[in-house]
Amino acid sequence: MENKEEIKIVPKIEQKVEKTESSELNELFTALAKVQLEMQIASEDSTNPFFKSRYADLKSVVSASRPYLAAQGLCVIQRTMPDENGGAYLYTRLGHTSGQWMESKMPIKPAKNDIQGIGSYITYLRRYMYSSMVGVVTGDDDGEAAMHRAPKQLDEKQVSEIEKLISQIDDFDREKFYKWCQVKELKDLKTDKYEGIVKSLKAKIRSKKDGS
Repeated sequence: MENKEEIKIVPKIEQKVEKTESSELNELFTALAKVQLEMQIASEDSTNPFFKSRYADLKSVVSASRPYLAAQGLCVIQRTMPDENGGAYLYTRLGHTSGQWMESKMPIKPAKNDIQGIGSYITYLRRYMYSSMVGVVTGDDDGEAAMHRAPKQLDEKQVSEIEKLISQIDDFDREKFYKWCQVKELKDLKTDKYEGIVKSLKAKIRSKKDGS
């Protein structure tokens, strides 16, 4: 009996490609060009306490752009959606009354996985994504707090420097200082706060000398 070669049919696997924009964008781009011609620069009304710098928060970014977007039939929708791996993404969509749209997404991966860390991270992402999508010009200093990559503890030299500065302040309230830094002792401080603390202590020393 003649042996026939077995033919196996392998099913074709279709790769799902996530759509990020509508098939037509001419009306959306025309409207967005008009918005960017008129749109104001977002005012830097908020302050980063550790880096002594100012930045435009989400409210300022929206205030600087929303009236101009709405006048041209544009809107921004932001929402968080879970992914199949148990994580989540922030989706930002710019839509036009014509039905045209464009969208981008960013994974939500905060350095601190508590409610405050997640909230701060999402707020930063919303401002970052919103600004990028519509072209709002803004500062970016508060990103240090939201995006900082797992700051390390201070080394011995840094702890020694802070102790040296503290020793120059006669009525220094160490308990109040620890409470402000949210630590129990100096060795618990993280590197992301080091520069701000040193600047604050030096400023306090100068003010004491000027007042004496």
